[in-house]
Amino acid sequence: MITAEEIKAKYWALEVLSSHNQEDINNISGSLGTSKIDLNPHQINAAMFALQSPISQGTILADEVGLGKTIEAGIVISEYYSRGKNSIIVVAPASLCQQWQTEMQDKFDLPTQILDSKIIRDAEKKKNTDILQFKGITICSYNCAVQFKKLMKDHDWDLVVIDEAHKLRNFYKGKTKIAEGINETFIGRKKLLLTATPIQNSLMDIFSLVSIIDPSILGNEYSFMENYLYSESHHEELKRRLQCVLHRTLRRDVLEYIKYTNREAMTVAFNPTKAEE
Repeated sequence: MITAEEIKAKYWALEVLSSHNQEDINNISGSLGTSKIDLNPHQINAAMFALQSPISQGTILADEVGLGKTIEAGIVISEYYSRGKNSIIVVAPASLCQQWQTEMQDKFDLPTQILDSKIIRDAEKKKNTDILQFKGITICSYNCAVQFKKLMKDHDWDLVVIDEAHKLRNFYKGKTKIAEGINETFIGRKKLLLTATPIQNSLMDIFSLVSIIDPSILGNEYSFMENYLYSESHHEELKRRLQCVLHRTLRRDVLEYIKYTNREAMTVAFNPTKAEE
């Protein structure tokens, strides 16, 4: 009985042999060498997209729920770290900060620190101006990043990862304190946005997210609305424009692969002797 690991080994052998650019695999050698996780092909593809995107200001990883965007981001973060670009910040909802620390430490063996308002204020009282000089992954909440905007903005971040980025979807309205604050804080920095729902209410959602990365990609609000919001005939053109900045994997795209590996796991769990067949 062929195992899931054998399937993956054959898949990767085929990927390497068929690659038009053998350096693609080498681009993630640092993160693959240190990670403690069983990576899936679509996660590698997403990470490679983020690392090689022609858009200098960043990318959006928008895989559907459950396909491992945190792992994809971890590969990218780990690769940056392995290249000596170790000033990295993850901005996430407060409820997810501890989870991010656990993921980065346990699965990628990366040094992390969580910052909140108390930690930063205590550091300021002690005149500890080096709190952001930490060589590793700094993790903080949306509110913390905005509250200490000047401190964060003055720091030269190598990479800014924004989790649950759909929370910034109203940025285009110019009336959302958090979205405006996040954009102003990290303007000009390389960004990696993570969201399972890049479009929730209208196309203006994706306009906001792309504008936070690079406002030149989709133009201004009014031209975007005129070209795409009210005319479905231009949607294919919009998809082509988004290809340089947005990577999305749907569950149906990897369903058979996921089904097979899950079936293998269930077989081993309920009948361990099958694993040796």
